[in-house]
Amino acid sequence: MALPPAKDGEKTLALCRLTAPSSLRFEPVGRWYEANIRRRQHGFSSHHSSSSASSSASSEGGYSSDEEDHRFLLTLDPTDCKVQYM
Repeated sequence: MALPPAKDGEKTLALCRLTAPSSLRFEPVGRWYEANIRRRQHGFSSHHSSSSASSSASSEGGYSSDEEDHRFLLTLDPTDCKVQYM
C-alpha cells in the first residue's frame, strides 16, 4: 500500500525509512489476566473495600491474594477466551 502522490503545490518529506511489516503470534488470555496485569502495573490490589476498618484489618494480617490470583490465572485455558466472549 503506497501513499497517494502529492498534489500540486504540496511538498513531501521523508524523515526515515519504515521497517518491513512483521507477523507476531500471541495468545488471547482473557479479561481476568488483563485485569490482573493492569492492577500489577498500576500498583493496585485486587480487593477494594469501602471502609477503612476492613482495609486496615486486611493489611495488618498481611493477607495478599496476589499469589492466589496468580495461581488461578495459570490454571485458565487461553482457548476458553474465545468461548467466554461469544
